Amino acid sequence: MAQESEPPFNPADDKLPDEEQAFASLWELLRRNTEFQVIAKKWIASESFRKDHALAPEYCDFRRLVPRCALDWMLTPKQRLELAQFQIEKRTWQFGRHRNFGPITWHWRDPLARMSRKTAYDSIEVRPMKNAPAPITFNTAWNAVPEPFKRQFRFAAQPRKPAFASINQTIGDTSPKARPLCVRH
Repeated sequence: MAQESEPPFNPADDKLPDEEQAFASLWELLRRNTEFQVIAKKWIASESFRKDHALAPEYCDFRRLVPRCALDWMLTPKQRLELAQFQIEKRTWQFGRHRNFGPITWHWRDPLARMSRKTAYDSIEVRPMKNAPAPITFNTAWNAVPEPFKRQFRFAAQPRKPAFASINQTIGDTSPKARPLCVRH
């Protein structure tokens, strides 16, 4: 049965603060994108597609957190937990508090001081989120998505600055022939 789409939501017509309008606009554009809709339908319907896509560069790229956040919230807590366990097993889990999305929580079992690169993945414990909201769909307008999704989506949408941005700027200002230390975004 096809799910009815929420009525069109125009963030500019609502009385949202400017910053919130930007996040709402980004979600509204993403959910209406036909390429994203095709991927989202496959993502929801097929565990094997989820696993394949979770290994794909476009999903793993930390610069593309917005669609990954949305896809992860389209899963039930059980589906997201299973995918998280697969990501840990395949060593594609994203370290960092705010780089894993969906109705799950995670923490380190062992203190960071006792971990190494080899043992870090074995130290991750993932659980379903308590009182998790229902999965979102691309039919859900910004004003109807749950607050936990909005919090994570806001983080995913924040612009990223390379770690050495200020140093690169200083080098660039003082020496036109100098190469930046890091150009990753």
